[in-house]
Amino acid sequence: MTIDKYIGLPYKDNGRDTNGTDCWGLARLYYSQELNIDLPSYSTEYNGDTSENIKELISQHKENWTKVEVPETGDLVLFNIYGEPTHIGICVGDNNFLHSRDGKDSVIESLSSQQWDKRIAGFYKYSKKAMIQ
Repeated sequence: MTIDKYIGLPYKDNGRDTNGTDCWGLARLYYSQELNIDLPSYSTEYNGDTSENIKELISQHKENWTKVEVPETGDLVLFNIYGEPTHIGICVGDNNFLHSRDGKDSVIESLSSQQWDKRIAGFYKYSKKAMIQ
């Protein structure tokens, strides 16, 4: 896995490719290129204007995700921002995660840093379970 190609991508609200990504766009890009898993875009449902909207999208689309206690490389980490679970990062090993946030290029940071350790809402592993309807 070459994580370097994901570092320094510019932030773009609702961005879904290497020209710019938001946090979900970066996760989607990583999953597509590294794990050959096509995650939904949600670009039409997400308008970026409220954390309540983001929280609702996350809540509605957890069916293929299982919460895990010990994350592995490629698992997603969900963070609380202003008290709400609205930010996603990708675990990349060695207690680090990759993410993109408003106004900053994508970067790797430590899960145990003062900025992030108390904001962790959970770790999630993707599973291709069949949808029951």
